[in-house]
Amino acid sequence: MNFKKHLLAAFAVVLFTSTSWAEDAGPCEDSDHFFSVCEGSRLALAEKGVTFDIVYKGEWNRVVAGGVRKKDVYIENFDLKLSLDGEKLVGLPGSTLFIYGLGDRGSSENNSPSNNAGDLQGLSNIETSEDKFILYELWYEQNLFGWLSLLGGLHDLNSDFYVTEASGLFFNSSFGIGNELAQTGLNGPSIFPVTSTALRARADIGNLFSLQAGAFNAQAGDPQHSQTTHIRSFGDDGTLFIAEFTYQPGDEDNRGKYTIGSWMYDRKFEHLLRNEYNKSHGTYFLINQTFAKDYSVFFRYGFTTTETNPVAANWSTGFVMNGPFASRPLDTCGIALTEVILGDTFKDHLALDGIEAADRETVYE
Repeated sequence: MNFKKHLLAAFAVVLFTSTSWAEDAGPCEDSDHFFSVCEGSRLALAEKGVTFDIVYKGEWNRVVAGGVRKKDVYIENFDLKLSLDGEKLVGLPGSTLFIYGLGDRGSSENNSPSNNAGDLQGLSNIETSEDKFILYELWYEQNLFGWLSLLGGLHDLNSDFYVTEASGLFFNSSFGIGNELAQTGLNGPSIFPVTSTALRARADIGNLFSLQAGAFNAQAGDPQHSQTTHIRSFGDDGTLFIAEFTYQPGDEDNRGKYTIGSWMYDRKFEHLLRNEYNKSHGTYFLINQTFAKDYSVFFRYGFTTTETNPVAANWSTGFVMNGPFASRPLDTCGIALTEVILGDTFKDHLALDGIEAADRETVYE
C-alpha cells in the first residue's frame, strides 16, 4: 500500500469512528479546530472518552545563497492521534491508551532541506529520508495516588524529556531535542521519526517539584526495514536510561521551569578513532520562563562524551511572544539561535581524510 492509500485509509477510520459515535450529537461547538468531521463529533467523542487529532504540516524549502545545491523541496507531515480514556470507557480511573500514526513524504538524499543546505543540526524537524506511514506510538499510562504516572509501550522520548515549551515554535531539529543527544544510539534515540519500546515513571513532589525517569530500548526501529513499524523487545539492543529533576515556581502568568537532566547507555559504542568501544552519556540544563503570560524566554545547554559522538555540546536560546497584534491573539512570533560544538575526536577523525572542520555551527531562526 503506497503513502496516499495509507492516508486515505487513516482518514476513513477516523470518519467512520467519529460519525458512528456521534449520531445524536448537537451542533458542533469545537470551532477552534480546522477539522470537524460532522456536527458535534469531537465533543460527543470526548464525552465518551475518545479524543483524536489530525494534523497536517507542509513545508517548502529553498537554499537561496551558499549551501550545497539550490533546489526547491516540499516536505509533508501527517499526524493521526487517538487517545482513549479508560475511566470513561471501561471504568478504570487514571488510565489512558494512546495510538499515534505518523506519515511523512517529500524528502530524499539528493533533495532534502538539510542536505541542500549542508547543515549538521537538521534544518527541518519534519524531515525524513523516505515516504512512509507507520505506527509511531502505542502506549498505556496509569496515574496513581494523584501524584504518580507510569507509562509503557512505544514512546517518543522527546514528548516527556528535554522539552522547553517556548522552543517548540521553531523549525530546526535542535530546538526539539538537543543535537548532542539526538546523534546517539544505533539508529538515533527514541525520537522522530522512529520510536522504541520504553518504560517511564513520573512523580510530582508537591506543587513545585517533579522527578521523572525513563528506560528506552537502545535501538529505535530497524534501519533495514525503516518503512514499517518494527518493534524490538525491550532491552534487546541495550538500554538508554534518562532522568530529569524539575523545579516549577510561579503562577499561571509568570511560570518558570528549571530542569537538570542526565542520560546514559548501558552498552558501549565504537570509538571514532581507535579500535575500541566506549560509553556514551551526557547531561543537560533547561530554562523556560514565561512573563505576563504572553512573553517567554528559553535557554538550553547539553554536553556529552566525545569519544563516540561527533557533537560535544549544543546550546540554544530564544524569545517568543504570543499575540503580537491585539486583533490576532492566537498569533505567535519569536527569534532564536542554536549552536553545536564539534568534539576534538571527531575533528581529528575528519582530518585523517583531509577535511578541516569548523569548530561549531550556528543557526539563527
